[in-house]
Amino acid sequence: MTKGRLKMARWSLYGVRIDAQDKLTRRKYVSSPSVMGCTLIAEITAMLSDWGIDELQAKGRALQPIEAEWWERDWIFAGSLRDLLEQGEMADDSHLIESDIACDWA
Repeated sequence: MTKGRLKMARWSLYGVRIDAQDKLTRRKYVSSPSVMGCTLIAEITAMLSDWGIDELQAKGRALQPIEAEWWERDWIFAGSLRDLLEQGEMADDSHLIESDIACDWA
């Protein structure tokens, strides 16, 4: 038996909810869901520290979902939530929140 954290490739759905609108994208995240949650909390804390709440909200409002085929996704979004907000666009997967098959957790 091996010791350490169990790592698995999981599909996750994440993004921002602002002004009653969800802007969500799907990403394969190699880790456990709890580690991804902790990572997102750390990213949000750092963004609040660096940008403040007003700039963070402005970036969320400016985020543009775009239609993308699966082969285009690497250049559209490969990185953290901060990367997604800084580049200002993301592959639009908001419709996947309605399906429990599309992602392991959202």
